[in-house]
Amino acid sequence: MGLAAQNIFLGKNKMSLFKNDQKLIWNFFQSEEKFAFKGAIPRYKFLAKEVTKNLDYKNKILNIGIGPGILENNLKKLGYEIYALDPSKNVVNELNKFGIKSKVGQIESIPFPDNKFDCVIASEIIEHIPVENLQISIREISRVLKSNGILLTTVPFNELLRDNKALCPKCGNDFHRWGHHSSFNVENFSKLFKEKYKIKKIKTLSFPEFSFSLFGIAKYLLKFILGRIGHPISSPRIFLHAKKL
Repeated sequence: MGLAAQNIFLGKNKMSLFKNDQKLIWNFFQSEEKFAFKGAIPRYKFLAKEVTKNLDYKNKILNIGIGPGILENNLKKLGYEIYALDPSKNVVNELNKFGIKSKVGQIESIPFPDNKFDCVIASEIIEHIPVENLQISIREISRVLKSNGILLTTVPFNELLRDNKALCPKCGNDFHRWGHHSSFNVENFSKLFKEKYKIKKIKTLSFPEFSFSLFGIAKYLLKFILGRIGHPISSPRIFLHAKKL
């Protein structure tokens, strides 16, 4: 099955290139509903470990999609030169106060020069891109990466988009409550990157929270194992580590 057939279009209006405007969604979740990112903390820790395993300190890293800013601040404390990109002006301004070089913008048109970064992180971002914008977004990441630069990315695995479909009672349009446009499996996700990247690692996994109790440990281990086989109860993700050709 081809990539187009793997994707489900939600909403009445098909979005055209550079019209991926989700500012209202992210202004809301990143400013007023930050608790929504609590479950993402294990994922941020995992990504930070991947960075430290593969990159020297003081390397330049771009994180696309700020969220609560946890990942950027943690990597900055470790000595990396951190940059960030997000459509929300509010969170960009907030992160700039901490000395992290952040800009307002979209992944389809990254406002940084060619060959600038040693690593780009795009975690839980690519599923938000309209299908017709996917290839230009991947090319934009490649453009700002240095030769042999590293891409670290995660997306939901085999997401059933209609499970989060909602209807606006005012305008009557349907939409995905998190702004997702695509559902990925390992095969169609890896195909996005084969032209410009060498895939070093791709796998399914989950990011369970750990607690020091018998029940907490058992729950962690069960979710971890189920994530490796992509069982939906574990909220599995695809993790991809690729190097620019």
